[in-house]
Amino acid sequence: AEWAPGQFALIGVNDNQEPPLKRPFSIASSPLDSPQISFMIKHHHGRATNWLFDKIKEGEETELMIPMGHMTLQENEDEQIIIGTGIGIAPMFSLIDYLAAKNFPQKTRLVYGARHVKEIFYLEKLEKLSKEHENFELYTTVSRPEVEWNGNTGRADSVLENLDIDFSKQ
Repeated sequence: AEWAPGQFALIGVNDNQEPPLKRPFSIASSPLDSPQISFMIKHHHGRATNWLFDKIKEGEETELMIPMGHMTLQENEDEQIIIGTGIGIAPMFSLIDYLAAKNFPQKTRLVYGARHVKEIFYLEKLEKLSKEHENFELYTTVSRPEVEWNGNTGRADSVLENLDIDFSKQ
């Protein structure tokens, strides 16, 4: 399957309940990793995530409708500002992995917010990318740090306010 960074898929839930159910999940992997596709899914204890976490067995088949959605990367020379919080970071990983594979051709800034430090996924990977690529800057923030945290505190919008970003081109 082919998709653009930032798109999502509908996953069919084969739980033998009526009505049949399909739920959207953001694709977290880059299309350059194709045919591998990955998702970051938070267990909300609803019908779909209960089935995904507790019932589906390895090797079991289900329906996957892909690609969907138009929140995709605009491939141009302009600076990329990527903002994600909580589990909403999932499609942003698709964008970041895609741009990293292309060696970040333009300046890219990721503002990544979470409530708690333990909810910042792949922090080491992101920090490594920011050290290896001069065109990639990482800004993490935690709104409720319960442990020692040396990074930004507050919500993602407070980090954005402190960055020198020209939004007039939008």
